[in-house]
Amino acid sequence: MLVAIDFDGVIVDSLAEILSVSDAARIELGSGREPGINDIHSLQNLTFQEFGRQIGVMEGQLVNFENLVFEQLKVSRTPSVFFAGMKECLVRLATEHTLVIVTSNITENVKRAFTTAGLDAPRIFAGPTLSKTEKIQEAMAETDFATEETIMVGDGVSDIRAAKVAGVRTIAVTWGFHPESILALEKPDFIAHSPVELMACLGIEQLSPKDSPGGRRLI
Repeated sequence: MLVAIDFDGVIVDSLAEILSVSDAARIELGSGREPGINDIHSLQNLTFQEFGRQIGVMEGQLVNFENLVFEQLKVSRTPSVFFAGMKECLVRLATEHTLVIVTSNITENVKRAFTTAGLDAPRIFAGPTLSKTEKIQEAMAETDFATEETIMVGDGVSDIRAAKVAGVRTIAVTWGFHPESILALEKPDFIAHSPVELMACLGIEQLSPKDSPGGRRLI
């Protein structure tokens, strides 16, 4: 199976860093207001241009805002930290499935986070140019997996919607940018509350009986 996984909010806990660099970017541009967690929750499409629009950055400055955010993320001295349990989860998933990263972030930031965690990064489909639907389709084409053999793991409404447009199944995780109440409205195939539950959804045996989340598996 091809498992396409979002980066920010699924693999790494980057919320505080994103709020910080976004605030610095809007200050440098002299446009918009200080961002907060409620702005993230309000977004239907988790891209930096949409985030800039949400916090009042002028339309003509949205591309500049996005570019500034990416530039600051590139030079950040504190690479985004993996969520607890995600390193082990990715290692185990890679033994059973083909993993790819599908993200609106940039490749350099993803690779740096994996290097910091002591892992080799899987194939990365990144950047703001293509939509996530297009990235999922590109990943399927490059790895020769069909839609019924592919699943998208995301933490945002836009991840679930992009996967459905691509015709693939979905797992929403609840430890990222959008709360479960919002994600559930999109009717993902499964909702995972922890990396252990994510592994269970994808058919990976539990590390120990006490970790078992119960319920059905996708495969």
